[in-house]
Amino acid sequence: MLSKAQIEEAMQNAGLAVELPSPIPTHTPFTDLGLDSLDIYNVFVELEVLTGIQVPDNDVEGLQTIDSIHDYFAAKG
Repeated sequence: MLSKAQIEEAMQNAGLAVELPSPIPTHTPFTDLGLDSLDIYNVFVELEVLTGIQVPDNDVEGLQTIDSIHDYFAAKG
């Protein structure tokens, strides 16, 4: 299962255009953290490499916090 710490690490490794707080608030929407669509895409590329689970673009739109990503991957098993 994907942990919240692994999601945060993926965000740190995604080469984002913004500096993130540490720790990243798990309930804060990514746009509130200053991430744009390219940043979010890069985060999901990192997560897909880490988990081997491809996230459809339609699903990405609803996954805008660490908490929501964690719950999504937990449901995927």
